[in-house]
Amino acid sequence: MALIRGAPAPLILDFAPIRRRSGWLGWVLLSVGLVAVGFELVAFETARADLSEREAIVARLRHQLQRKLSVAAPAPPSAPASVKEAQAAIKVAAQRNADWSGLFAALASARSDDAAILEIHADAAGGTLQLVGEAPALGAAFDHLRHLQQQDGLRDARIDRHEWTNGDGGDVVRFATSARWGNAR
Repeated sequence: MALIRGAPAPLILDFAPIRRRSGWLGWVLLSVGLVAVGFELVAFETARADLSEREAIVARLRHQLQRKLSVAAPAPPSAPASVKEAQAAIKVAAQRNADWSGLFAALASARSDDAAILEIHADAAGGTLQLVGEAPALGAAFDHLRHLQQQDGLRDARIDRHEWTNGDGGDVVRFATSARWGNAR
């Protein structure tokens, strides 16, 4: 009350600041933050439910595996092999038990400088050997055949076919030989 001139202004002893009302921007930011927290809570709950479902699946699979391993009894005896299955097994056994090192040693001994072997087809079960080679002349092919016939592990060696072809160094004779080897008759 400044009724008196020169009088000092009244003292305000209340140190509490005057509260201003919140503006609309603050309320908007608060609501956006609450919506974001809500989305994160939903995502967290979804992830937690997915994780618990996966844990349940793993536990169920482990239980099934343990049950199968504990209950697994020896397999019942199978029916006797058919004739076809037995022949196939004998053929595989013959292939595995064949004297492959002896065959390759015989082929290495029969090697000649004039003839080159391009393909080797060996059937241990049938005891057959087929070779495809090239030579510069027909005489070199027959020399190679003679070397094959002199090998101990091979028998009945012969030239099945031959033809003249155009090779890198000119015309060559491509020939196919066959022989018997191993214990097959």
